Amino acid sequence: MKYLRRRAAYAGPDPLKAPASAQGADSAAAKKPALQAAPAPKAQAVSAPVTAPAAPAASGRKTCEDVKAEIDGKLKAKGVKAFTLGILPSADVKTEKVVGSCEAGAKKITYKRG
Repeated sequence: MKYLRRRAAYAGPDPLKAPASAQGADSAAAKKPALQAAPAPKAQAVSAPVTAPAAPAASGRKTCEDVKAEIDGKLKAKGVKAFTLGILPSADVKTEKVVGSCEAGAKKITYKRG
């Protein structure tokens, strides 16, 4: 009974009923015409020359040796004296510390102290 009295004293809209704006939206949506799909674009024949890049640098990618040289330079600039960098296929990397990758992730550049 207490709940009903509190409910009756509440002056706001009934939270269990949808607001009036939502009730009218259904009827307004029913009156709007359905959108028509745009016609599909016509297929066009495009002929582009197919050429393989002469070198990885031409395609914007760096070779593994270039990436290794960059990492070598950064390590030396930070004062690291004794280290070895290696280039391994991604599948062969086990416990080595990977410091870079090349050939779209097919090879990894590894770091070893000493």
